[in-house]
Formats: sequence, structure tokens, C-alpha cells
Amino acid sequence: MKISSLLIIPCIAFVYACTDNSLEGIDESKKTEPDDIATISYTDNPSQSYFLVKATDETLDGEVAIINWSNQDTGTKATSISDGLSNTFELSRVANSRWTFPAAQFALDLNKTGAKSADEEGFDWYLPSKSELMLINIYNGCLNLSEYAYWSSTENVNFSYYRDHAWLIVPNTSLPGLSTMKKSDGFHYADAKKKGASVRIVKKNNVEGKKYPYVKSKTEPIIVSRDKDGGVKEEALRKEFPLTTTSSLEDSKVSRSFEVDMSNSGWASLTEAKTLCASKGANWRVPTLKEMQLIWAMGGSGNQDWKVYVANEGLNLRDVEGFTPLSAYGDYMISNPNYQDCDQAGHEPHIVGWRFESAMGTIIGGNDKDGKETVRCVRDVEVN
Repeated sequence: MKISSLLIIPCIAFVYACTDNSLEGIDESKKTEPDDIATISYTDNPSQSYFLVKATDETLDGEVAIINWSNQDTGTKATSISDGLSNTFELSRVANSRWTFPAAQFALDLNKTGAKSADEEGFDWYLPSKSELMLINIYNGCLNLSEYAYWSSTENVNFSYYRDHAWLIVPNTSLPGLSTMKKSDGFHYADAKKKGASVRIVKKNNVEGKKYPYVKSKTEPIIVSRDKDGGVKEEALRKEFPLTTTSSLEDSKVSRSFEVDMSNSGWASLTEAKTLCASKGANWRVPTLKEMQLIWAMGGSGNQDWKVYVANEGLNLRDVEGFTPLSAYGDYMISNPNYQDCDQAGHEPHIVGWRFESAMGTIIGGNDKDGKETVRCVRDVEVN
């Protein structure tokens, strides 16, 4: 595992607001009953979502809550990459006071007490896992996320150095410290549990039927966000279809349905990668940043320690016959790296951009403009 990929994004400094982390003092008589709480869906039909998202960020004293993940250093069993419900239940079992796990406490307060497992009736609000939070970010175009960093429920336990860390995502922020780097485009990273971030909790969706996104079949590595029956809302997806190339540095949305190549196409610079993909035939191209994230979230990861699985026992990309998962410890080229000048004091000026790190599904900065990375091509396909 490349520790450096977790530690540094060159030229970037994240700044969080400070606030009181206590959850005490809330007027219980003014709390909304769980059944009345407004939720939103990233799909046209809420029953076709893996989970429903609370319509607003959590607040304290009328302000967005910027709080700790935990107020203790003890490790927990909330380590699932894919199952935020089980993570939140694990935290409920070891919480010894109302503010032991502030980020998850909002969900715990909405769940009925007495459930002996995360699958029992009454325990249905939870802090999303790392991959679930990644889906929320990917479809952020219809989920009104703010500029704040958001906590996931996934504790990071890969290294002893990171045992006091949990996973975050920053979907919409302009990064302080480097004005030219514009948006972070869903920067996912592990940070100290006692560092403040905001919270958006979700609710499990037990309605039977097709859920989006899904992998088409065991013989077709096609990720479908929208098909003839509906699916992910149009505003969360790319408008152009099929997309033959990606020229915009700002638009990293996903296509409504795209095929993922069975294996890597080589190691190349962005210019070379575009040529490599185009040589495969019509519509083959370098994926956008969010498309790489979606490939990872839909079970395309090859890292045995961080094997993501699709919710509701859905089909994973790695279940497709002949599909080669993403390299366990590889960095992948994206079509919109948002290259910018990085003229930092004490360093020679150079152009850098984002790349996708496949081991943990993170975004890494500092990729030189002519730098080479692993290439996995995609192409838009119509799904009826």
C-alpha cells in the first residue's frame, strides 16, 4: 500500500471550522419523528435507490454540525467499506454515552431502541459507508450536498498509523490554500476521528425490485445508472450520449450506461491514453473521474483488503466472466484531471492534476501533465 497516497495532496491545505462537539442540550420535545423526516432519492423512483438520503445536513443550534467522528481513540468493528448500516449498528453497541460517536449519533437517535442486529425492524437510519458515500458524491447533482466534508461510517484500520482515522469525502468544495485548483471533485480520504466534518445520514430501502446503479450481467461489464425503466435522475448524469471524448475539465459526471473494458490498456500519458482508447473502436474513451469512482464502487476493485461489494447482493463487476479487476495498487488516468499550475514556494513551477488511486478508491494530486498512469477504457452503450 502506498502510504504517500493517503498523506499528501501537493499544494493543498484543508481547513475545517471549529465548533462544540457535544450533542447534549438538544430540546427533545422539538425533535421530528422518524417517519416525518424528509428524505430525497438520487433516482426518479425512490424505491429504485439502494438507500434514501436525508434532505439536509445535520445541524446543532441552527448551524451545520461540524463534529468529530469519535471522541475516543479505541478502535471499533465499524470497518465495512460497503455496509454503513452494519457499521452504525456496531457503533451503537459500543457507545457508552450520547457523544462517544457524534457523527453517528444523529442516526442512533432516530433508530428505535432494542434491535439486536442491524437487520431488525426499527434500525434503519445510518451513517453511510465509504462506498455508499462515494455513490452519494457521484450522484451529487441531484442531492444538494454542501461544500463541507462529510463523514462516512467506515473506520480505517489498514495501518497502525491510521487506526485513529475514518473516511471522509469532500464533494463540492473550493480548496483553501490553492485557489487555482478549483473543485476537489469528490476527494475521498482518511482523516483523524477527532477532526470536524459534517454529516448526512441515510435510511435503508427494503423495497423489492431493480436498484440503480447495477451491473448488466455476468457476461457484460456494463454499469447502468439509467435505462428505459428510469433510474438515476437526469440532472446527476452527463447530458451528452454517447460521449466519444471528454474535453471539459469541470464536468466529471457519469454516463447513463457505459461498458468497462475487460482489462487495462497499458500505461500512458493522457494524450497517449486517448489514442489508446480510440484505437479500440468507436466511442472508446478515457473515463471521467466519477466514472472511475463508480467502477470502484460497483465492485471493480482488485484490492483483497478493500473489496467493495454492491448493495442488496447485486452483481459486482468482478463477477463478470473474464473481467480483470482494477490493479490492487495502481494509479489510473482520468480524462479530466483539472491540470493547474502548482507554483509553490521552494519548488520549481510545474503543472499537476488529479489521478485515481485504485487500492482505496481515492483521488491523488500532483500528477505531472505528461506523467503516465494505468489506463482502463470505457465506452457508452445503449441499454434497453
